[in-house]
Amino acid sequence: MHTAAAPLLLLTLAGLQLHGLVNAAVTIQRPTVNPAQAWIPENSIAGTIVNIAETDGPANKIRTNGGGTKTWTLTAPSCNSYFQLQVDASTDDAYLVVLNPPDFETIKSCTAAVAITEGATTVTQDLSITINNTFDVTPGLAPASYSCSFAEEQAADTLLPSGCQATYTDSEADLVAPYAADTISCSLSGTHAAYFSVQHTVSSKLCAPKANSKFDRDHIPTSLPAGTLNFDINVIDAGGNKVSRPVTVTVTDINDNTPACSVSPIALTVSETFIGDILGSMGCSDIDSGVNAQITYSLMDPASSRYFSVDSTTGRLSTIAELDYDVASTSNYTTVTIKVADSGTPTALTTSVTVSIAITPVNDNTPAWGTFSPTDPATATTPIGSVSENADAGVVVFTANAIDADKGSDGTITYSIQSAKGSDLSNLMTAFKINSATGVVSINTKGILDRETITYADITVLAQDNPTTSSPLTITRAIRVTIDDYNEIPPAFVPASGIYPTVTVAEGLASGSAVVALSVTDPDASNTAITCSIIGGNTGSVFKMNAGNPKQIDVNIAIEPDKPTSQATSYVLAVACADSGSPTALTSTATVSISVSLTNDNVPTANFPSGTNIVIPENQAVGDITTIVPNDNDAGADGTFTCSLSPAGSPFSVSAACDKLVMTSLVDRETIASYPMILTIKDDGSPASSSTVSFTVSLSDINDNYPVCTPSTYLASFAETSPAISPLVTVTCSDADTFGISYYSNTTYFTVDSNTGVVSYTGGADYDTGVSSYKVVVYAVDKNDANQYATANVYVTVTNVNEFTPTFTTKTVSVPEPRYGGQLVTSFVASDADASPDNVKSYRITSGDSSGYFSINNAGDIYVTPGRTLDYEALSAAGLTSFILTIEAADGASTPLTGTGSLTISVTDINDNTPIFTQSTYTGTVTEGTATVATVTTVAATDADITAAFKTIQYSFSPTNTYFTVDPTSGVVSKTAADLKYDSFQTVSIPVLAIDNSGAGPNTATATVVISVTSVNVAPTCTVTVLTPTVQEDMALGTQLLSMTSPTTHCSDSNSLQTLSYSLSADSDNHFAIHPSTGALVLSKNLDFENTSNHYMTVLVKDNGSPVMSATIVVTVSVTDVNEYAPVCTSPTSASIPEDSAVSAAVYSVTGCADSDKTVTTFNYAINSGVPFAVSTAGAVTLSSAVDYETPPTSYVVEIAISDTAPSLGIQDHHLHHHGDHPACQ
Repeated sequence: MHTAAAPLLLLTLAGLQLHGLVNAAVTIQRPTVNPAQAWIPENSIAGTIVNIAETDGPANKIRTNGGGTKTWTLTAPSCNSYFQLQVDASTDDAYLVVLNPPDFETIKSCTAAVAITEGATTVTQDLSITINNTFDVTPGLAPASYSCSFAEEQAADTLLPSGCQATYTDSEADLVAPYAADTISCSLSGTHAAYFSVQHTVSSKLCAPKANSKFDRDHIPTSLPAGTLNFDINVIDAGGNKVSRPVTVTVTDINDNTPACSVSPIALTVSETFIGDILGSMGCSDIDSGVNAQITYSLMDPASSRYFSVDSTTGRLSTIAELDYDVASTSNYTTVTIKVADSGTPTALTTSVTVSIAITPVNDNTPAWGTFSPTDPATATTPIGSVSENADAGVVVFTANAIDADKGSDGTITYSIQSAKGSDLSNLMTAFKINSATGVVSINTKGILDRETITYADITVLAQDNPTTSSPLTITRAIRVTIDDYNEIPPAFVPASGIYPTVTVAEGLASGSAVVALSVTDPDASNTAITCSIIGGNTGSVFKMNAGNPKQIDVNIAIEPDKPTSQATSYVLAVACADSGSPTALTSTATVSISVSLTNDNVPTANFPSGTNIVIPENQAVGDITTIVPNDNDAGADGTFTCSLSPAGSPFSVSAACDKLVMTSLVDRETIASYPMILTIKDDGSPASSSTVSFTVSLSDINDNYPVCTPSTYLASFAETSPAISPLVTVTCSDADTFGISYYSNTTYFTVDSNTGVVSYTGGADYDTGVSSYKVVVYAVDKNDANQYATANVYVTVTNVNEFTPTFTTKTVSVPEPRYGGQLVTSFVASDADASPDNVKSYRITSGDSSGYFSINNAGDIYVTPGRTLDYEALSAAGLTSFILTIEAADGASTPLTGTGSLTISVTDINDNTPIFTQSTYTGTVTEGTATVATVTTVAATDADITAAFKTIQYSFSPTNTYFTVDPTSGVVSKTAADLKYDSFQTVSIPVLAIDNSGAGPNTATATVVISVTSVNVAPTCTVTVLTPTVQEDMALGTQLLSMTSPTTHCSDSNSLQTLSYSLSADSDNHFAIHPSTGALVLSKNLDFENTSNHYMTVLVKDNGSPVMSATIVVTVSVTDVNEYAPVCTSPTSASIPEDSAVSAAVYSVTGCADSDKTVTTFNYAINSGVPFAVSTAGAVTLSSAVDYETPPTSYVVEIAISDTAPSLGIQDHHLHHHGDHPACQ
């Protein structure tokens, strides 16, 4: 880790003239001025270097001749704790180092002596060290805050009271020559600072705020709380030290605002009978505060108090007596004037509000009924008249009449129907309407009145007036109207739809029998007689209307739906019924459904008799056998039927339509030769009727049976070494037919006797060929039909005999390392001509593996023994890279046969070891800017593999690095020529790879190379080295001339991690100061062109590196003159001229004029008007018109204005008293 050195301040002492002094033993260069002068800003930090040097080159330094060993001594009794003398060993230059920051307020200067001793010779140089003040003492303000009260409406620039004036203290402002005094400025800031400015009295150290303009408290922005203004007063010295205190100004009120009301006049509307509050507020306010804003109210006209009162505090206006709309005298009280006054002192301010009141009438008369027409009934139940139930809309029923004593809209009547109900209390509001203005009641909607439902209507008429200022007054009257009948409704059936429920009649019902009586009436009030007739649906005229009762239906023809008559079983009759009304009879139709209930009086039959024999072949196909014709004469469900066949389970059935005898499955005559059957036919009547037919189905014989072998499977066995065997087994088969069977088989090694079915072994089978069982298929064939046969399977097992010994073939294998416990090495399998179970069943290692590296399983697979590893490097060390194993194989016989074989296993080396670095991190150090470094550090790794190629390692960086490389063979890390900067990299961390197999891998290892970069401190650079700003001599203190960190004048350090500091050299002009961080150069002492027109200083720009490096900027400030002095003339102030002098005669010359401004200037001359003189551009005064002593005046006051020609003119008035000559005596 690198630690930055403490920042060092380089001070170049300007203005020292050095000369050489030679002694016998030591030579020293020292200033010609004794003591030498050195300056340093106060508070320079410890470690600051003070170089004792001239600005004109290294020759003028305190240095020795570089001879023998010398001792340097600094004797400074008052400065010992602040400075230490040090010598640059490489140059023998002397310089001072700050031990403790000097404080100007503690020590302002000290005198020291520099002694240099070599052997017995000592030379000395006096040195005067001056501490430059940096104005670091913050001004003081005693109170923590200021506050005062300030009355509104005071003139602009009025100072705030003393409570808001700040007196400061600053010891540095009291300094006297030769030390520059601190300059103080006052300023304001904060929320309301914009409303004030500050007056600074330097002599009394007083900062007094004053108002920028007149304050009107009543119009201060609403953001200011209750007229309170807040700001900070700031005192700042030339060093930028600042102290602030809060100031609170309370603006107090004066009574300067008259009450204001939002509306005047105010218009109100008041009911003539209303007594109470009519206006809650006048909407008045006073923007003054406190008592000045308190408002009172009163009536201005005393006569108004008869009807009105006003609340003196709230301004609430009320009526205290009724205002009668019909009384003319009240018209004088439609306007009320209210006096509005504040409570200010010494004089209350007033205004007034006019209230205009419009009196509105009240509806206080209720309407009354007049005479109705066509008659005026005495009671509500006495009909006023009648109206037909069929009356058209608009037919007048009656006229209502009402009157109202009120005038205007209050007396205007509006009529309406409040309710209309029938005699059954039904709502008839839509049946009638009334003219709202005339009261005429008429039919509104035709057809709503129904005489069949109601006999009269009760109508309630409402009359109301139409007031504008209150709710209407109403009266009601009930009127009854009789409803007259009108024949408009056709006959009505019960049910009302005219669709009667179905009527059921019995089969065989005789003619004349009654069927149904219709319920039909005339809904009209007249209820006339009804006559009905059948107009449709009476097929075959089965029905008729009863002659004596035209509403009843009778049977006309006896009902018989069975065959052969086959009448319908249901009828839908259309019946028309007409009333006897006039002028036109009305007809309605009804529908009558008649259903005939049937009787099951016929038995079902079939088309063949019992005892019938039906013959079919036994190979008859499944399907229809013969046709059945059943029959039942009954109608409906009584004439439908179902059929069934018994007994159940036979291969025969009857079709669903009962018209076919069906065979459902195949039949076999050899099983069943004939089938007795019973056909049952049952109708669907209730109760049901049925009949049965007995018959037989007989089968004719055909050849349809296949041979059958019982059993169909046989088992046999023999040893593989057995000779031919007969018989091995006998197969037994049969055929239900009488044609007989024969046997045959085509299986190798076996034959069968064609007549007896005996199966024999003919020889040749071998268990060891892998075939230990055989399937012998024996065919039993029908002698009458070769296509009909049966088969039997004979399963023969051949048993094994152990005939052969296991044998091996010698084998050699190479096994690459590593092989771990449980891993397969190879297979070493013996051969045995015997088949299982006499084949090889187990293996064992009998020799060649004394260390137990291998094991073998019963399949001949050789594995590495669990817990052991075939590692080439380890085996090679033990001399065991090759093994010769003896393996024994044994077969699976009860007395096994065995054989042995030899297996050679060679273990070979592979690249299986990963390189290992000697350490995980390698470190090195380089210095920034170094071109190349051959060896920064060296990395190293090893590989345990034995094969040379495998363990050869190659090194590389991953990823590659711009600044460093690694030698792939040696591991030497070198620096490249790439420029490496400390401010970009303090450390460089690079992953390094070690790859085995000469870099081909695949095994790699990783380590880290960490290289520390040490910095080399380079001096900062600036965009300019010389600055020549120009300023006016009246520039204000604290004004910034320029900045060393501006875009045009910019200093920087190539090491971005370093910071720059700025200071002025000790010999720099003391009129300026520089900010240590920003380099801002500001004026710290007033300029005077007349004394000095150019100021010189050197800006020191230092970094914080080790050692400290610096740059300089030479600044020359040119001061321009400001025309601040008026011309001064020393010419005489009186002159005389004879009265007879000619015009243009010389009178006077302005001489001895001078201007204290340093800038060379010329003068302009002007003369006052009203005198007979003129002045030239050179200041010569001449007579401009003749003068006469005898004609007064005899003397003139001539004023000559002399002005310079600078931009801001200075003017000197020169007064000349001119006298004429004395009169002559004759």
